[in-house]
Amino acid sequence: LPKPGRDATVMCNRRDLHNSAHGWKIVAQVVRPLVNAAAYEWMSTANRGFNVGMDASEAVLPAVLQNEQLATLCEGGGRVTVDLKGFFQGIQYAVQYCVEKAVGADQNMLDMIWEVQRALEGRAHTAYGMTEAFEYQSGNGQGCCLAPVRSLMQLIPTTQLIETTVHGYCYESPEGGGRNCVAQAWYADDANHETHDAQGSQLILDVHWTAAFVTGNEVGVEQGKATKTAVMLAQCEGGVPKADLRYKFTMPDGKRVPQVLETYRLLGHLLSSAVGNRATIDEFITRARLGIMTIGSIGGLGLQMLTEIVGALVA
Repeated sequence: LPKPGRDATVMCNRRDLHNSAHGWKIVAQVVRPLVNAAAYEWMSTANRGFNVGMDASEAVLPAVLQNEQLATLCEGGGRVTVDLKGFFQGIQYAVQYCVEKAVGADQNMLDMIWEVQRALEGRAHTAYGMTEAFEYQSGNGQGCCLAPVRSLMQLIPTTQLIETTVHGYCYESPEGGGRNCVAQAWYADDANHETHDAQGSQLILDVHWTAAFVTGNEVGVEQGKATKTAVMLAQCEGGVPKADLRYKFTMPDGKRVPQVLETYRLLGHLLSSAVGNRATIDEFITRARLGIMTIGSIGGLGLQMLTEIVGALVA
């Protein structure tokens, strides 16, 4: 199916639909605990999109905290958002198999999935009707109950490479608490990174491109409103954070990475080219107040507990 607002003549701008036999769905549910066990042992705690009980707000939290710190201290800083183009349908079977084997997934299960995937065929819907059947060599099958966690496993090489090569952004802690640095935050295949400067932002792009090249993925770099891979950089002038446009950012293959000049929404949160500016802060405050107001609607949460939570937040 064509993605909204995208050029449907480009295959990666379409979402694939998988028609699975009922028997395969039953088998997938049976082996699901084996897949989960291997994935959760190795998965990065930075990815909140493929895990039960974890949502987008946790993936945005580093950006929220960075925004508060930069606004308070009026420091320069940056933010990089990265989108893996056609990620789900672009996952290569051979790479997936090697990753799952490396993290210790059950060998019999891997062989079974491998044989099933090798037998898959696909057809593309065109203006002239359906194409002839062709062999599938990639994709975890969006809609399959194993697709989310197996996609997470495919990201393990990327997240580990980032963790070992990128310093990240360091947050100030209360006196005696030291500094806490965060290198990455993910929601599904959408990553965001907070940095201290332009050099850190460029390093993030270089590492992402390298990891994508090795694993058969691609970093989506598109100009215009549709872009999800972009850089936001700010410097402090006269006590006010302002967009820093002194640098140009490129991928190792020469593609220019756009720099956000105004605002950008990260999983529903309004961000700005001037990291730490007042408009962005007001947006965060509004969403935080809304979250506190809705706490009381959570089932089983009594008035006494609500009072204690709000009191702790105010303190």
